[in-house]
Amino acid sequence: MTRLMSLCQDNLDILGNLMDLFQFFKREKTFDANRVKRAFADAGISFHFIFMEKKSLRVFGGTVREQSEDIYPGFTEIARATGGISESSQNPAVSFNRAAEISENYYLMSYTPGAYSPDGGFRTIAVRVQGGKYDVSNRLGYYAK
Repeated sequence: MTRLMSLCQDNLDILGNLMDLFQFFKREKTFDANRVKRAFADAGISFHFIFMEKKSLRVFGGTVREQSEDIYPGFTEIARATGGISESSQNPAVSFNRAAEISENYYLMSYTPGAYSPDGGFRTIAVRVQGGKYDVSNRLGYYAK
């Protein structure tokens, strides 16, 4: 692909078609995303993912756009699994302020499962609040150790 781009740098039509081909390129996922989400959820942390977009790069007369679809969903899921947030912004100050605000204002609840069995399996946690308009975030679950 790089060789084709360097050979055709004066032909914008060919460069445009090559850039379109980048849209179809996908890497194979080599890890178990569900396992990673569960590991982060079990860690007892709140993970906030803030994605900063950067301007497109100019290469060989064409514009190269960053392809982040292979990492963005993974970090978003990790943030959700820990009860954290996921933000995409070109204004980092707003995103960092939101993450700090969420981290400062919360109630901490704990419970002991009725039928606890330390078999190493993953247990999902569901939190529901009756009445009022509350934003509830909680981790996905924990490993019964």
